[in-house]
Amino acid sequence: MRLERLSAEGRLLVACAAQGPDPRAVRALLDAGVDWPRLIDRAVQHGLAPLLYATLRTTSPAASAEPPPPMLARLRELYDRHAARHVGRVAKLAEIGAALDGAGITVVVLKGAALGSAVYRDPAFRTMGDVDLLARQEDLVAANRVLRRLGYTPDDSWRSEAWYEAHHHHLAPLVAPDGSLIVELHRSIVEAGEGRVPVDDLWERAGLEQIGGATFRVLAPSDLLLHLCLHLACDNVFVAGKLRDLRDMAETIRHYADAIEWDAVVGRAKAWQVSCYVYWALWLARDMVGAAVPAAVLEGLADARRARPTDELLRRLLPEILLQPEPWPFRLPRWLMVGMVPLLIHSDEPGDTVRVLARRFARGSRVSAQHARRSLSLGPRARSVARRGRAALSSQGTEPQRARHRRDAGLGAGIGHRPADDGRGDPTTR
Repeated sequence: MRLERLSAEGRLLVACAAQGPDPRAVRALLDAGVDWPRLIDRAVQHGLAPLLYATLRTTSPAASAEPPPPMLARLRELYDRHAARHVGRVAKLAEIGAALDGAGITVVVLKGAALGSAVYRDPAFRTMGDVDLLARQEDLVAANRVLRRLGYTPDDSWRSEAWYEAHHHHLAPLVAPDGSLIVELHRSIVEAGEGRVPVDDLWERAGLEQIGGATFRVLAPSDLLLHLCLHLACDNVFVAGKLRDLRDMAETIRHYADAIEWDAVVGRAKAWQVSCYVYWALWLARDMVGAAVPAAVLEGLADARRARPTDELLRRLLPEILLQPEPWPFRLPRWLMVGMVPLLIHSDEPGDTVRVLARRFARGSRVSAQHARRSLSLGPRARSVARRGRAALSSQGTEPQRARHRRDAGLGAGIGHRPADDGRGDPTTR
């Protein structure tokens, strides 16, 4: 990536996300001048605030321009908050694991919860907003029931529970009674239609790992790396990705070292029909944060069809999409370039392009139909509520009567209203 096009804040974040950041490069960026509020905002956005704090603690004393004390205090506060939250979430995870074991249900802990405890040197470095658990298809309903008995409630603010059940690779998110934890029960590690992942094989290869004081099943190292690639490239199509995703891959490769079976990574990526996603995710991790990805692995994933005219465009486009620099360096608008990514990363075979377009058109049609159904059902209800609201506001009765009218009309604060701060809106965990 052409880092010189990035702001000092962007280059500093890339340096912090890298494995073994170069202290001299960090000090040079600090000496060049940094917009500290912007840097902290971007660090939070990319899930790197604790890592940024640790990096600055070790490198800034030797720089001529040290971080302003209020900014360093803010980063220390974010570090401490994530450290405390990790402890609290691990305790809740142990409670969930015990309850599921008691019901005879086994799960595999995915992504953040497993990475923070098993892979990162300091659990606080790995920020996370939810806990992902893989359950067998036949256990999903029972696992959902167990969590509800623990007081977890579904969050259907984005989509209904029925929609998640029919179209998504995990059930509707479940929120802890105090709002401090969100749990997603997965049936697979990738969305339906985006690959052919044999979930039963994942279960056979899964191993055991200590998370806090409890033992949980986790994906085998090679499967974990593949899942991290798919999360960035397939689930988020790089657009909603973070530098933390690339650091996850680098830390996984560092921690497991020879336990990563690179031939298996290449073979499974091809068998699952996701080699294009895995290729670009590993390429980004190697080129941007120095992940130890062997060149032969990228060559094996590339095959002959990687030598395409669009590859050069993707090598320029994907880092820009991930980092979202300002100003946008391309002539075409951002939304158009982002929309092109799913087509560009697939092969040139016409059948592949048609399948991608058809799948995305089908998703769009389902969403449009759902919006239409909601509009038709809400129209009469909205008119009724408005009519009763007008009657309540024009009423000449006493204040208790007007309050009762507002309640009956659905205008009270408790109807269809979520508290402004329910513990799920903290941007440091997204």
